[in-house]
Amino acid sequence: MGASVFGGVEMDKIYLNDATLWSGEPVDPNMNPEAYKNIPAIREALKNEDYKLADQLQKQVQGKFSESFAPLGTFSIDFKHKGAFHKYYRELNIADAMSKVTYEIDGVTYSREYLVSNPAKVMVIKLSSNKKGALSFEINFKSLLKHNFSNSNNTLQAKGYAPIKAEPNYRGNMPNAVVFDEQKGTRFTALFSVKNTDGVISSSDSTISLNAGTEALVFISVATSFNGFDKNPLQKASMMWQLQSSN
Repeated sequence: MGASVFGGVEMDKIYLNDATLWSGEPVDPNMNPEAYKNIPAIREALKNEDYKLADQLQKQVQGKFSESFAPLGTFSIDFKHKGAFHKYYRELNIADAMSKVTYEIDGVTYSREYLVSNPAKVMVIKLSSNKKGALSFEINFKSLLKHNFSNSNNTLQAKGYAPIKAEPNYRGNMPNAVVFDEQKGTRFTALFSVKNTDGVISSSDSTISLNAGTEALVFISVATSFNGFDKNPLQKASMMWQLQSSN
């Protein structure tokens, strides 16, 4: 799981991704069994410093185009700030996997701490103000992938799927460059929840809000149905979503 934190004041955007969320389907790992037969000719061309020929020949040992990494989506925190900000400070601590943002508005200091834990498979964002009741915000999620929302007990769930085909952009303007199929492709589930110390939490089908709080934790968890380059991701997706339904 990865997150790119932009650190905006009025609205913070965080690009979310998962290393296993790709377009495409399982491929035949032995798609070019005769590839090895071209190696002697490539070596000979390189020996003769005929690099143009070597480049042409090496295409005979390649497989099909790889598919495309699919960014999960954009998580946003919309703060209900009014007035100009001062003393903006931002840092990234690689050793502790921690990012921080602090700033001041109308004499109130706001702070954010972002942490991604690989063992826990979760991202946690701590939001706080040094004045009681000064913290208000709304969280939401958007994605270019096909998805839908549900909300239960102030936990927002986004479920969707990646395309079965996504041509690389360096191939130019191609027809049907991106193809989705509801019955195929890698699935994903993203969960978002807010735990507050005070204030009032409310939610809609696609948002969760905190009004007049002082401190809150935002939890983000992501999972995909990828279960191997040579296995159908729908098999794991069926098991994953059945488990979520039973819980």
